[in-house]
Amino acid sequence: MLDKSQPAPQTVLGVFLLIVLLGMSVRGWLVMEPENSDPISYFMAGAGRYLDPDFHLGMHHHHLRPLMAWIVGLPALLFGYSLTTFYTVVHAGALLTLVSWWVVARVLSGPVAAILVAVLWTTSFAALSADLTIVPDNWGASMSLFAIAAMALAIRSHDQGQGETHHRTWYQARLWSLCGGFMLWAACAAKETFVIYCIAVLFIVMTHRNRWQMLGYGMMGLFIGGMLELVWFWVQFGDPLARIHYFKGINAVIDEVNTKFEPLDLTSFLLRLPRVVHYTRSAESLFFLPAIAGFFLWCRDWKSTFSRIKIIVFVLPPAFVILAVKGIHPIQPYFDVVLRYYVPFLPFIYLATVDLFIHVWRWMTDAGYWVLRRYFVALSVISLLVLIVWNLLAAADYLPLLQKNGFTTNVAMQTSLTRDAEQTKTPKRLYLRAGMQYVTPLYFPKSAGWILGEMTLPHAAAPVFNEPGYMILSWPRINSDGNERPFVLSHLFLDYPIVFHSDVQGLMSEVLRVGPQKIHREAEVMASFQDKPWTLVDDKGRSVGQALPTSATIPVTIPKNGELTLTSLLSDGKPDPSLALKGGYWLHVRLNAMTEGPFAIIWMGLKERVGTVSRDWVSYQPLGTYYFKRVANKRQDVSFVTFIPYSMKSYDLVIRAQKSSIRIDGMVASLLRPDPSDRMVPPDVSVVGSNSPKLTVLPREEGSE
Repeated sequence: MLDKSQPAPQTVLGVFLLIVLLGMSVRGWLVMEPENSDPISYFMAGAGRYLDPDFHLGMHHHHLRPLMAWIVGLPALLFGYSLTTFYTVVHAGALLTLVSWWVVARVLSGPVAAILVAVLWTTSFAALSADLTIVPDNWGASMSLFAIAAMALAIRSHDQGQGETHHRTWYQARLWSLCGGFMLWAACAAKETFVIYCIAVLFIVMTHRNRWQMLGYGMMGLFIGGMLELVWFWVQFGDPLARIHYFKGINAVIDEVNTKFEPLDLTSFLLRLPRVVHYTRSAESLFFLPAIAGFFLWCRDWKSTFSRIKIIVFVLPPAFVILAVKGIHPIQPYFDVVLRYYVPFLPFIYLATVDLFIHVWRWMTDAGYWVLRRYFVALSVISLLVLIVWNLLAAADYLPLLQKNGFTTNVAMQTSLTRDAEQTKTPKRLYLRAGMQYVTPLYFPKSAGWILGEMTLPHAAAPVFNEPGYMILSWPRINSDGNERPFVLSHLFLDYPIVFHSDVQGLMSEVLRVGPQKIHREAEVMASFQDKPWTLVDDKGRSVGQALPTSATIPVTIPKNGELTLTSLLSDGKPDPSLALKGGYWLHVRLNAMTEGPFAIIWMGLKERVGTVSRDWVSYQPLGTYYFKRVANKRQDVSFVTFIPYSMKSYDLVIRAQKSSIRIDGMVASLLRPDPSDRMVPPDVSVVGSNSPKLTVLPREEGSE
């Protein structure tokens, strides 16, 4: 399938280094800040003891994947619990991804294919979703690809030694088989789901005449890795089979998690992967058509050993991810619809596309269609450039945590709090709850004078702060455990000034200056708000009728994926003066909400109008997001707050229910006057996304700069 003329090794090396520079530059430009989710959990597994000397690994899947703990632990030996360690791991994972894609393409299809696959990696939207943070998907995929390449090299060594007794050839075959088995273990040590590559490699080996020798050495490599894992678990947990014992009981966990997934009928189930890729709005979806053609090209060349290898890895791993189910009645997936779960077989989609291109190019060359070949290459280059730009634009729009989107919240928070502490002489004391206890030390280390404060948390009441300091609230993470949240924003906001606010792509973070001394906010209840009917629509956007959610006696139920909208316009299309929002005030909406489902999300946003025309989605100003979890049929006191930077007369106020229906029985809206001690983020360090209002610097206290 490959052109007989291959580029010189020096040329290949130069191109490879150029691709490394380009791809890593893109990832450095788009890299994500640490967030208290999977990335920090894996980071804690390897570096937690440098934050807390008493830290120990727990029986949790993030801590039961030894490869992830080791790859973090190595740089932590030098840099400790720091951003340097975090980003070292991130960029090492991205670089390893490139190397593994290059190696497997080089072994299976040659240097030209390796170059082209690597070029596609530089801006691959799906690869970016894993390469920009710490997750096991790219690490496990890299180990799997190395294993496949090693087994392919073992097969090549066997074939070269056919009919010969050349010692070095047979020695290489055994060594590659041993390395392949060890790499398969490393892939499973990153994430258990990569066991499917053990099955794929088994199929590859069984198609070869020397299957038993290769299988034996491969099993030896697996055994060596497995013994390392058993010893490590024995040292860490006193149980060498800790991971097996944990995952034997994970069905209950999966059952609980799956309540958040959308039920799938057979059609949508089979179309899962295309829908996931299509949802990204990226160029990834266009690769499937040429990839299918390249796959049939491999099928035509079935007698080739390497074509059989490519067919197996093109079909088997994605089938496992797409078709993995919890049960047949009803069909329910084990895996959520997350793009990075599909990263492991991306290189083979790209490789099929690249092999098709090389085949067509070679056919034109052999047939003497030189002019046509030039047009074909020119068209391919133009298409590639379009796909690259498309993927970068898609990443900027659909990966909200990217630095490209302005998501540098923690850096801006660090700057803002340091400045405020200097100006107000507030002690560098931090009060943390869920969402920031492991992220904050990366930005506010003890070496800079920051300490942790202790707060009293009475049941179902606001916390009590005996000493002055700063309370950091990261709402996306706090709200994810709604029933474990003993306070809401309104409790704190009414008592303490806001010194930092960030709202990027609907992801909110705020800091309040807290302590024994409280403030008093002047509140003006919007009386006319109580009598204004709202419009209720279902998940299809169809009007269900009028509703009055402000009534405590007549509940209003927002259907799943439905909306409740209040417009400030009168029937003649003119603004209602009584609903005008004053500039320089806070809009505070409190409501009582309940859901019958085990998991639900309620979202509120302010949508400005131009005349009678409602602006598009980018003009939405989020008031907040509240997550219900394990609180079915429990009444929740939900509070939403946003700053109104200028007078607003024409607007829509929208409440959206997701994952489950939500019942509202009572709502109050107030305008709150800012306290003189409030501080918004100064313009030079503000973090304002496309969905955020322009933040205003509020008056400072006397004596401050």
